[in-house]
Amino acid sequence: MIKNYIYILVLTLFLNGCGFTPLYLENKNLNFSISVVNASGDRKINEAIKSNLQRYSQLSDNKKNYNVDIKSEVIEQIISKDETGVISQIKLIVKVNFILLDENGNSKIEYSEELNIKKTNNIIDDNFYKNQVKENMGTSISEKLIFEISNL
Repeated sequence: MIKNYIYILVLTLFLNGCGFTPLYLENKNLNFSISVVNASGDRKINEAIKSNLQRYSQLSDNKKNYNVDIKSEVIEQIISKDETGVISQIKLIVKVNFILLDENGNSKIEYSEELNIKKTNNIIDDNFYKNQVKENMGTSISEKLIFEISNL
């Protein structure tokens, strides 16, 4: 019992002493706002990106305001087929182009993610899984955009 307390105490002291800080700890005091002007391409990805960027949409005079144009594209490549010719594995590639408009002009940022997906015999489950993957990729890409803008 006492050993457990000692382990917890040592672990706590170690984590505090090593300089660990969460990556997005300082996001509460960001000096920018983002508003999505236009979104074209895959609907699922664009919805995930818009909902994640919605947290940063408070316009203010003392903040740098960015208007974002989103263009997303989904590419499905066949990786393998089984002996009967039925697709057994695909590669899902998501490419998103952001055009940031601010008072200094335009800047273009592009992100791409890919994932190999094994197909099953159930089409409904495959489509549900594919949509979940698209939403996760959209969220991941929007977090990368936020991190990139915070470093500008």
